[in-house]
Amino acid sequence: MRKLEAGLVIIAMLAVTGTAYSFDMSVEDVAEAAGNYSKYCALCHGPDREGHANDHAPSLRSESLMKTEFPHQIYLTVSYGRLGTPMAGFIDEVGGPMSKDEIIQLLYWVRDQSGVEEQVDLDPDPVTGDVVLGAKLYADVCAECHGTEGEGVTGTALGNPAMLSLTEDKFLRYAIENGRDGTDMKAFGEKLSSDEIDALTAFLRSRATGWAVEKPVYRAPPEVDEYVINPDADAPQFELKDDSYVMSADLHQALLEKRRMVILDT
Repeated sequence: MRKLEAGLVIIAMLAVTGTAYSFDMSVEDVAEAAGNYSKYCALCHGPDREGHANDHAPSLRSESLMKTEFPHQIYLTVSYGRLGTPMAGFIDEVGGPMSKDEIIQLLYWVRDQSGVEEQVDLDPDPVTGDVVLGAKLYADVCAECHGTEGEGVTGTALGNPAMLSLTEDKFLRYAIENGRDGTDMKAFGEKLSSDEIDALTAFLRSRATGWAVEKPVYRAPPEVDEYVINPDADAPQFELKDDSYVMSADLHQALLEKRRMVILDT
């Protein structure tokens, strides 16, 4: 992307929205996008987009990710989130803090920071392969990080319906073959044959609605007098990470110990 003295000129063609966006990003616009990243993304994805700062959020500076039709492939994820994961929706129409233009501006800023200009042309046709073989390969080489039921461990929750419904086969295949540089996601292009990678991709697609992942249960908001959890217990002694927030593992432990606290979803 060419940097102009006055800022950045960005033309974003988002097929998923059916709308063409043209941004003439001034220096102020770039600063706003950077500020929005720090405010809404850095807590989990890291201040330098390195990933895994919290809740195993993925890296947002991997060259292989930035080359695969970014940000088109993740626009809807950022806008509407991924149900059942810590990734919430950020677009204002679902209660998020950002407009559509702000999200697109932010995503193109993220790509610009990576320095990646050329994009890989991903074939939109479905990937076909041996699903049975793919299931075996998944158990052998994927489950340790992504979970036996696709629930996600340190890697992406591949059983998440939103992830699969919004992700093209060739995007999945490219990630398997080339990995995500700078992360623990290895490139399997030299370890698996082309047919095996096709089989693994086809297996993931076949499981789009078939994972036995526990579905979240909606609970009505508590009454005011119910805000305090375990009111007669001792309060937890949290150690804040970066003097800013409580790690999810520490919160989980406090819940198991039935500590007194108030949890607010902001």
